[in-house]
Amino acid sequence: MFDITHYFDWENVPAVVGDVSETHFSGFYLDVDDNTWNKAKPVTILELFRVAEELNKNDFEATFGVIGKDLPPLPEWTGTFGDIGELPPLSKPS
Repeated sequence: MFDITHYFDWENVPAVVGDVSETHFSGFYLDVDDNTWNKAKPVTILELFRVAEELNKNDFEATFGVIGKDLPPLPEWTGTFGDIGELPPLSKPS
């Protein structure tokens, strides 16, 4: 499960953060050189919230395209909760 809750423009690189369970989250950013999504490390997620421009879904799609259509589909989220750290869950935007 990966439910996108936040969309970002990270210096012209598309990135997303979302819930992977009821208590944990993760993120992906697009490697523009090989057009593949990379799983974001916790420090990368913090950087997204600190320095990247947060976009709503419509602005993200207007800027970068639709995930799974214009952009490659996101990979299936795999991993253990230990590799995303003991970070608090994000709340869904209202």
